[in-house]
Amino acid sequence: MYRKVLLPLDGTKESEKVVQLIQAEMAPEAEVILLRILRHASTQAIGDHVILGSQREDQERLEKLGYLRRLAAQHGDEQRWSCETAISGSPSEGILRFAQKEGVDVIAMCAKERRGLARLLRGSVARAVQKESPIDVRVFTPEGSTDAPYQEAQLGVDLFGELSAKQVNRATALGSRLSVAAGETLGKGGELGQKLYFIVEGEAQSSAHSQLGEFPVRVVGPGESFPIAALLESRTLITSGVALTDMDVVAIPASSLIELCSDDPEIGMRLYKLAAQLFADRYSSTLTRLSGVAEGLIEDPERNWLAPH
Repeated sequence: MYRKVLLPLDGTKESEKVVQLIQAEMAPEAEVILLRILRHASTQAIGDHVILGSQREDQERLEKLGYLRRLAAQHGDEQRWSCETAISGSPSEGILRFAQKEGVDVIAMCAKERRGLARLLRGSVARAVQKESPIDVRVFTPEGSTDAPYQEAQLGVDLFGELSAKQVNRATALGSRLSVAAGETLGKGGELGQKLYFIVEGEAQSSAHSQLGEFPVRVVGPGESFPIAALLESRTLITSGVALTDMDVVAIPASSLIELCSDDPEIGMRLYKLAAQLFADRYSSTLTRLSGVAEGLIEDPERNWLAPH
């Protein structure tokens, strides 16, 4: 029976299934660590503002910790379950370093073959961990069997986390693969949202207009969707989006996706449930950051708190 268990998650419902599947192999008082690997963030200049890489990493860390803590509250004991994040250029390397540092007995992950957008978004992280780890690694399938021949798993787009593989394929079939050049605009605040983008590679900056100019809100990266406001009733965008790097995206007409949700209520219910949760997570993180900026302005109103300091 395992006494110290590491559960690396990628934010998908598929990966979360490991939480229940591993419990039969855990000791009654086992310590459990939920882990999310974050990517390195570089400093970016948006107009007159500069966003430090460390600021972007702190923002993402808050979002992912919130997600892990909700999951831990649903399945575990707060006295024995902990939530952690780690930054690494490679998810598999980050998982292995964390596991060795913490001295865990086992690394448990869940994987399932998926098609369509699956192979565009992620390679076989579980396979890489299993191949390189000196620690015991348990790779589950959602059906519950372990150590089966591993098929490349899908990093589900955040907005599609509640959908089945068949439903994801129906949604992505509405879109097309696009290359976006750095600096290209992907929607402007106040205008009608025409498309919903799912990022395969690259990053985009989301910003909001203020009296001081464009205020950076968050950076959107691989596996994430934006702008979710394009799915609301008015479809009026709250923020503007600009490609920070050259990007590879899947673009779906917002009107087509809304029509699919209307035609298939199950897809609609699941998709809008995730959309609401994403709004809550993203804006909670943004408000936390804004409160820090406001406190800084009160203490030193002459200082530019969005620039390096």
